[in-house]
Order: sequence, then C-alpha cells, then structure tokens
Amino acid sequence: MIAYDFQLLLKHLLEHGFSWAPNQEILYRDQYRYTYADMVQRVLKLASALHGLGVRKGTKVGVIEWDSHRYLEMYFAIPGIGAILHTINPNLAAENVIYTIQHAEDEILIFHEDFLPLAEQVRERIKSLRGYILIRDRKDQPDIDWVHAEYEAFIAASARLTELPDFDERTQATLSYTTGTTGSPKGVYFSHRQLVLQTYAGWGSMAIFGNYGGIHKHDVYMPLTPLFHVHGWGWPYVATAFGLKQVYPGKYDYELILRLVAEQGVTLSHCVPTILQRVITQPSAKGLDLTGWTLVRATAVSAAGPACPPPGPPHLLVVPAPRFPGFPFGPYLPASSPAIDISLTTLAFLGLYLCQGGSHGSMSHHLKKDRPSGRAGGHFGPGGRGPARYGAGRRQRR
Repeated sequence: MIAYDFQLLLKHLLEHGFSWAPNQEILYRDQYRYTYADMVQRVLKLASALHGLGVRKGTKVGVIEWDSHRYLEMYFAIPGIGAILHTINPNLAAENVIYTIQHAEDEILIFHEDFLPLAEQVRERIKSLRGYILIRDRKDQPDIDWVHAEYEAFIAASARLTELPDFDERTQATLSYTTGTTGSPKGVYFSHRQLVLQTYAGWGSMAIFGNYGGIHKHDVYMPLTPLFHVHGWGWPYVATAFGLKQVYPGKYDYELILRLVAEQGVTLSHCVPTILQRVITQPSAKGLDLTGWTLVRATAVSAAGPACPPPGPPHLLVVPAPRFPGFPFGPYLPASSPAIDISLTTLAFLGLYLCQGGSHGSMSHHLKKDRPSGRAGGHFGPGGRGPARYGAGRRQRR
C-alpha cells in the first residue's frame, strides 16, 4: 500500500491556525479587527472573486499594499487557487516597478489608494494588465473609471469557495524581485513546498529559543518589515500557523506603532535597524515600558563581524543572537535549511539579531548565565501552557 502523499500547500498553514485558534484576533491599525474564522471566510470569498475575474492556475497577480490584514488574505487566497502572488516593492523607482510588472507578465494589479499615481503610470505603459482592484482606507473618495472594483466590494459581492483546491506542492506560489542589484531587478520565485518547509523550520527554530526570545502561542505579533519584502521574512506564515494574535500597522506611523505595542500587548516583531531606530527615538517612547517586546533584526556585517546594536530605551535592549538553521528569512536561509533550493545570494551580507526586551548584556554573556530553573518547554496544543518565559521583567501575556 502506498502512503498518502500529503501535499505541502500554503492553505494547510491557514487551516492549522484556524483549527487551533478560530476566535483569535487579527487587527489592522486602530481601524479594523476580526477573527481567524472571519479571515478564512474572506480568503475563500477573495479566491472565488478572483476566479470570477478570470484568474486561474499560473495567473500572475501583482500587489502594491501596506502591511495589512488584506495583504495577509492575499498571501493565502492568490496562491491558494494556484495563481502566483507577485509582491511588488513600491519603493523602487517607477521605471523599475514597471519593469518588474512587465517582466513578471502580471495580468491583475491590486493596489492601495496611496499608490494611485504609481498605478496610473503602470496603466499607461503596460497594456497587458486586464484588471485593477483598488484598496481604500479613506471613505467618500471619487470613483476611478478604469478600476474594475474596490477590494471590499469585490469580496462582498462574491460567493465563497467551499475550500481551496489541492494541487502539486511544487506549484509556484509567489514571485518577488531583488533591489540594489546590478542592472535590472532579478526575479525570484517560491513554491508552496518551499514556503511551507520554511515556515516549519522557522517556527521550530524560534520555539527552541524559549527563554531567550523564542516564540509561543501567547505571543502577539506585529510585522515591521514590509510584506512585499521576501514575505515579511516569512513571519506572517509562521504567525498564522501558530494561531497568534496579529496586529498589522499599515503605512508606518511610528507613534501609532508604539501605541499599538502598548495597547495590544505586542510581544514579537521584526525589522531592519533603520525602522527600529525610528521607533525608539519617537517622543512617546520615553518612559514607555517596552518590557517583553522581542524584535528580530537583520543587519549588515563586516569582516570584523556584526556591529553592536544601538542602545535603546531602558526596557528595550537589543542583543545579538547566533545564526541558526531554518530561520524564517525567505532567501536568507542558511545552508542547512530544508528550503535551501530558494535563492541564497544575499546570505553573506546579513547578520541575524534577536532583540529581547528585558534582557541585559551581550548574547555571549547572556548564554553563559545559568538558565533559571523551571519548565522551559511546554505543550503547544489548545489548552497547553506553551514554553515558560523567564526574562527579567517579562510582560504578562495576553
């Protein structure tokens, strides 16, 4: 008898998070909140709506959007029907954005209203795009006659699929392009199998860190890396599979980010040093208790090794952590990762950091300390404790 050949598809990550925590919350800024159960319904309706627009297996769908619950829905709905999610970097020069859309052969473009001027340039230059979906945060805005539909209306008008289909796990799921490379941006694609293996490796690697900045089911996750940048380093998939509470900040407003951290009890984020610096130097950061807020950071390294992180406010100390297998960083995975068949071209230029709130001293010193007594592991199923946390002054989990 041949064993069941289980396909590693992104939809299973969503199913896992939903079955584990159907009533867990996902928030967008201070404007919108819903549950995992709601998200699943919207993913199925978005998938159906895209079908109605003629999106089929292999169709490229470009997205220009801020970090939002809508982007998270597209992470699952577009690859979930066998189409290809092209995460477009709006920070590129307009010519490069146009080049990537043209090179990718996108057929549908979903874009936020803030990027309307860019979308208009794209429309003038690329005639092969046959559908435009507009995302709006502001109400009472004038209609745009060349837009096929507004995102919320597009979903609302569609019946939902019963379920996302099955297909080969090696089906292409996403596509993104490099920045800062010689010549034109270079395309990199990812299969369902690669992304699922990356997610499994990432959550396993983070979970074992336990007391030193690991991840567990009580974390509250907020990305501070753009979701167009190598899938937000893979963290949205990890957070969804774990059933974590998720907070999406949208367009970066650093005062709002700090308020969301405080009000929503955010405990897990990731960012580059520039974003971290902008957050912790805001006036409202002074005197704000950031105890328990863990940040994973990527930074450049030199021949002398990674530079020491800049000092932060009293309750947010940044400490370096060793690179370890399977870290959920898209193409920045080390050679021992099971998802090694994705691009490794930028690995040599990155150092990985773990930014742990409430810890003191360098990581080399931190790891030499005697670990506190107590249970460092834990059951990850419903009703389980999860790994115990023993940092100095850890915030109470919500």
